[in-house]
Amino acid sequence: MPFERFTRGGRRYRPTVSINKGGIIGFSRGSYHRFSLGRYTHVVLFYDAETRRVGVMLAVDSEEPGAIPLRPRPAESGADVSAKSFLDFYGIPYQHGTEQYDPEVVDFDGQKMVVFTLAEEPPAGEDFFND
Repeated sequence: MPFERFTRGGRRYRPTVSINKGGIIGFSRGSYHRFSLGRYTHVVLFYDAETRRVGVMLAVDSEEPGAIPLRPRPAESGADVSAKSFLDFYGIPYQHGTEQYDPEVVDFDGQKMVVFTLAEEPPAGEDFFND
C-alpha cells in the first residue's frame, strides 16, 4: 500500500460529543464527518438511567416521534441539538460548563445511533465549582 500524504493539519478530527451549559448537545467536526451527520435533519434522544448512556438516533423524518432538528454548523464544522428539555427531564446536570464525551455508533432497530456515557453524577447538594 503506498503512503498517502497528509495535508489537512490544523483541524481536529477526533469525534467528540459535548453538552454545554446552555443545554446544547454538540457534535465536533470529527463526529460530523465520521458519522455522516450531513445526511440527517433530525435526531431522537434516548436515555438509559442504569448505565448513564445517552443515545442520539439519527433521522431524516421530522414526523418521527420525538424528532428534534439537527442544526449543522457552517463549513461542516459540526452540528448541534437543543436538548435542554431532555436534560432537565432526566436530571442530567449541564449548568456548570461544557463536558466532552467519546461517542460510538451502534445499530438501534436498523437506525444509526450515536451513544455516549455520561460522567458520574456529583453527590447531591455538592457544587464543585462554587465550594
